[in-house]
Amino acid sequence: MAAASRSPTPGRDPRILFRAAARVVRDLALGPSDFRIEFMGDVESVDGVPTLVVAGEEGLDGFVGLRPPGTRREASQFLAEGSMLLSLPQDYDTAIPSKIFEYMQYDAWVLALADRDSATERLLRGSKADVVAPQDLESLAAVLRQRYLQYAGGERPTRLATDPRYSRREQARRLFDAIEACLPQGGASRHSGDGAVPHTSPITR
Repeated sequence: MAAASRSPTPGRDPRILFRAAARVVRDLALGPSDFRIEFMGDVESVDGVPTLVVAGEEGLDGFVGLRPPGTRREASQFLAEGSMLLSLPQDYDTAIPSKIFEYMQYDAWVLALADRDSATERLLRGSKADVVAPQDLESLAAVLRQRYLQYAGGERPTRLATDPRYSRREQARRLFDAIEACLPQGGASRHSGDGAVPHTSPITR
């Protein structure tokens, strides 16, 4: 099973991910041909220390691969090869990394490290994605273990984009409902008469 992350923002620390993965590797006696973590982008170092050195310090020597930045086609192929796609923690709870929406298009398990009630966690809550608090080592190791065992047992993930809640129509409905909720009581709405905002919009079709 290959876990992949494309172009993580500089400064994101993967140590807890490495630590959790190393625990799974030890517990299940896995080798690099069984389980790998791959990064693509400017990921050569973590706080000035080579990423592969950090991985070795955490017990993942030989289990982590680095790829340089590539073309859009190369990045797409890279993500398509991953069984699990990773999103490391954000600096702001109100930000949703664009890669989350990108990951939804691939047949892969999505693992996001995000705090409860952050924008990312709220987006993925109730979906098939795995969302783990950034410092929750136990839960992170449990997710990696579960997904590896599923993969080893022949199960393959399906893309999150098939979930109706992430369709363009549903996202447009949420936007229009939020806008309508901000209108003054008795103001123009999609339910009013003259001058009503139509419920159907080209974006929902």
